[in-house]
Amino acid sequence: MKIIFSGKFAREFNKIKDQNLKIRILKNIKKIQELPESGKPLKYDFKDIVDL
Repeated sequence: MKIIFSGKFAREFNKIKDQNLKIRILKNIKKIQELPESGKPLKYDFKDIVDL
């Protein structure tokens, strides 16, 4: 499974100063990547998608 971040998410993520929060967010993203059934399906497609 491929994870794609929107430009807005990348900008907001870079603004976070707390490293523990960043690590927790990345762990949650990895957990969803490993077991996609645990995440929510997207309701809308994103217009501003950036592949990281």
